[in-house]
Amino acid sequence: MSENINPKVLATVREYQDLRDRKTNPEGTFDKQGRFYLAEYSCCQNIRSPSRRFPYSEMKHGRTLKHVATKNGVDLKACRKVLKEIEG
Repeated sequence: MSENINPKVLATVREYQDLRDRKTNPEGTFDKQGRFYLAEYSCCQNIRSPSRRFPYSEMKHGRTLKHVATKNGVDLKACRKVLKEIEG
């Protein structure tokens, strides 16, 4: 792995890996019907709103690299490059 990796990019990739591997959960809340709503919603304008049929649509998006990179203010391409280096 390169030594000149931006620490913020590396932290974002690690956060994504934890979310993807279900070691952590995205920040958000459940309503009484069990639908999950993300706390952060800046990059998620085109994501399906949670419904009875798809209660975890926002949770699924919250586990993506795009969401984590946008939330942390990091370049998505840089994150993908670092992820590729880490996971080979």
